[in-house]
Amino acid sequence: MSDVEHIPDSVKRYEANPDAFFDADEYYDIADYYESVIETDSAFSVLVKGISVYPDDLTLRLEMARLSIATGDLDKAEKLIHALKRDPSLKNKEDRLAINMLRVKLDVENGHISELEKDIAGIPEWVDGVGRDDAVSAISDMASSMYLSFFFKYAIETLNKGIKLFPDEISFYETLIECYMKEDANLKEALKVAEKAIDIDPYNAVLWFKLGYINRFDDNIQEAIKDFDYATSIDDNYYDAWKAMADCHGKNRNYEKAAECYIKAIDPKNDDINLLVCIGDMFNNCDKYAEARKYYKAALDIDDSKDDALFGMGMSFFLDIDSQPTNFEMAVFWIKRAINEADGNPLYWNILGECYFSTGNWALAIFAYQHSLNTKAAQA
Repeated sequence: MSDVEHIPDSVKRYEANPDAFFDADEYYDIADYYESVIETDSAFSVLVKGISVYPDDLTLRLEMARLSIATGDLDKAEKLIHALKRDPSLKNKEDRLAINMLRVKLDVENGHISELEKDIAGIPEWVDGVGRDDAVSAISDMASSMYLSFFFKYAIETLNKGIKLFPDEISFYETLIECYMKEDANLKEALKVAEKAIDIDPYNAVLWFKLGYINRFDDNIQEAIKDFDYATSIDDNYYDAWKAMADCHGKNRNYEKAAECYIKAIDPKNDDINLLVCIGDMFNNCDKYAEARKYYKAALDIDDSKDDALFGMGMSFFLDIDSQPTNFEMAVFWIKRAINEADGNPLYWNILGECYFSTGNWALAIFAYQHSLNTKAAQA
């Protein structure tokens, strides 16, 4: 088995002697490990052994049913869930809730629409008497299962049922916004949900980000900028919000402001080479060529074969011809390097042709222009 250092001690003990003593939690952890490394047959074997030793342990039995669903053995899962439901010893409401949630996953996997409608109707009864955390987690998991299987309509109904029971649970609103955006981009309903959630929690940066996302999707760019700005005022390290705001400024051709926001979007823990190239492009667009080159160089320090960074560097010299007559030579150098990495890009060849044309090198200009036309025609 690979990466031996990271194998849990319980797994090492099990592999050394499967018949040794393990408590129920260890059987669960060992099975979980095998599933994580995609050894599902071993995971099932461990669960079978664990259940034989601890036949009354609900966690192991639930895990057996869940893993059966995850691996597509739906008939087996149905039998296991049926047996769990009929077990007279399980009277705890939390246990019953866990079993019902598994049955929902099974209904989703089977695509049993009529059963899903019953599942949603049963939510108030299922969560009655259980702790808030368990109830919220169950409803969230239920909606997530539907969402991931593209049953957005039923995920929406589930979340609205959850909001009726727990009107201040912000996580429901956040997911509900995503569902409305996926369900035929229902911007009107998504906007209502976002605004209602912000009324409940006005200092929630995520909600302002989602509101901005809705407005940007609806081409309401100025409102989106305000929303993203509010999100970043709440959380200055909200890198996704800074990037989204930069995208909006770029769309408005406010390139210098876009560059400023993209710089704020740089996560010091993550070298995002595409973001560095984007900053360079924004500075090129607002005629700050020296600044542009600084960011293209930073990108090339990470990957010296990044073609759009090489091309951007070339463009910065091509556009900056007024400051230095020899800049065309530098432009040719960098653009040829970009072409060496991405020969099929017609824009690269076209700008190379412009460079040769501007220096009176007609034969090479014609060659580059013709190559640009040929690659564009090949892509059509």
